[in-house]
Amino acid sequence: MAVIDARALLRTDDGAHILMTYVGRAVVPPEVLAQFNDPQTRHLVDPSTYSIWAAPFFETGDPRYAWLNAVVAVSAAQLTANGVSWRVSQIG
Repeated sequence: MAVIDARALLRTDDGAHILMTYVGRAVVPPEVLAQFNDPQTRHLVDPSTYSIWAAPFFETGDPRYAWLNAVVAVSAAQLTANGVSWRVSQIG
């Protein structure tokens, strides 16, 4: 199991800045760990064999996106050939 603790500064197409922080867990069984850690093959690992979950939070001072400050979300990730694809869902 790996602990996720990340921060990213996002810039929207219209110039707003949004701080996104997220914490979570990645659970990968030992039998696929080597392939999971290899950038050349990790996207070939069956997504049903691992789980990557996180809870993102957003902060911005830009009034156009102030609604994001109240969002509670959960996200799940899947490895792809280009990196990681996250599916983010608002829950509150």
